[in-house]
Amino acid sequence: MHLEPCSITSLGGINPTFRADMDVVHIDEKWFYRTRNTQNMYLSHREEAPHRECKNKSHIQKIMFLSAMARPRYDAQGNCVFDGKIGVWAYTEWVQAKKRSQNRLRGAWELKPADTVDKEKSREYLVKYVLPAIKEKWPESDRWNTIYVQQDNAKTHIKPDDPLFLQEAARGGWDIRMIYQPHLILLTQTY
Repeated sequence: MHLEPCSITSLGGINPTFRADMDVVHIDEKWFYRTRNTQNMYLSHREEAPHRECKNKSHIQKIMFLSAMARPRYDAQGNCVFDGKIGVWAYTEWVQAKKRSQNRLRGAWELKPADTVDKEKSREYLVKYVLPAIKEKWPESDRWNTIYVQQDNAKTHIKPDDPLFLQEAARGGWDIRMIYQPHLILLTQTY
């Protein structure tokens, strides 16, 4: 739970307050359509309309993105020292073309959106992209504190005790841990 322990009393917690959570990186996925059926564009007389293509307008391809972000940090003068933006990555994979077309030969490698995202793909992106980005962008002043990577409770996410994640997270002396998003608890007060 992300409440300050000192703000919760045994009598029901009259005034619970949330922690600052400066040590939490939030990760989440989102599906997007590559294009829309209809789209209004305002172009000048010198601009050409962008080229859009899809096989059929009822089968518009979707692509999933993984994003990671944390709370921004400011110094005493109000200057931003860490913007909190860790990164955004598209779930893609390299596949060989099955057929020849006017754009490429049969067997040529092309980058395509991933059809499915499972635990293996989720682990791969955490280890290959998210952890290195956290280690690169995290403020040096908080480098030796524990960092929590918070994910929602989707079935495709890895468990907090995943051995490959723990091994890569500890590389270089870092203390990065995976946690689940806390469940929603309704606090009610009676008067």
